[in-house]
Amino acid sequence: MEFQRVAILGIGLIGGSFGLALKKHGLARHIVGVARREETRAEALASGVCDEVSADAVAAARDADLVFLASPVGAMPGLCAQVASVVAPGCLVTDGGSTKEHVVRECAPLFSDAHFVGGHPMAGSEQTGPGAARADLFERAAWILTPTPDTDAKALGRIREIVTKFGSRLIEMSPNAHDELLAVSSHLPHLTASALVHSFLKSKAESPQIADLVASGWRDSTRVAAGSPEMWRDICLDNAACVEKALDEFMRELETLKALVVQGDGDALERWLDRATLERKKF
Repeated sequence: MEFQRVAILGIGLIGGSFGLALKKHGLARHIVGVARREETRAEALASGVCDEVSADAVAAARDADLVFLASPVGAMPGLCAQVASVVAPGCLVTDGGSTKEHVVRECAPLFSDAHFVGGHPMAGSEQTGPGAARADLFERAAWILTPTPDTDAKALGRIREIVTKFGSRLIEMSPNAHDELLAVSSHLPHLTASALVHSFLKSKAESPQIADLVASGWRDSTRVAAGSPEMWRDICLDNAACVEKALDEFMRELETLKALVVQGDGDALERWLDRATLERKKF
């Protein structure tokens, strides 16, 4: 299974790593990467994530037999609308977006002679740009596919082959189930990390010396807050209902914790902390 022309629309960490993984496993003859910024395109070429770069998604996707969308999720429907008429017949189109229901609903119907399969490789980090890309980024990482009853079976099978070749752990679920679960396991941790940073900044404004007291616990807890604001803005807006539900549940848990501290209930507080310790160690 070798693709003759691959277009990667968005050549940051995920898109760049997708290109390197295709090359590592001999799955692509020619890869074209798309980025708006000239600096990103130059970095992508220097990093070897693609063979050619462009600022034009249509030119890059023309006659492609594989398209990988690695842009912020808010831009994906527009990109699909642009390239739908120029890709090769039978082209396989998939994505790496962190939300799925809106992306699949909007993107899949745009293709008549090509096939869209929603996907989400769970292998990101706070690092950005093609210079951070790695050919082994997806190894042992979960890669979620979100087929629907309308998904072409052969296209789904080909995507499964790619994921397996990359060494990822294949998981399949509906787009809706994906968004509900990821709101808790992925989106909420990023937002709480960002909230911790904002809380810290308020304390720093009153007591600048606190900056000298940052230890590994704070750094570990806030690491993901360094991710792309544009990407996370789109994720929150695209999955607003599920994120709201996750935030509501988290705030209820914080209220429980606050009550234990205020009431001075040491035994209950220790049990609450002990349960968290045991569950965290399982991972």
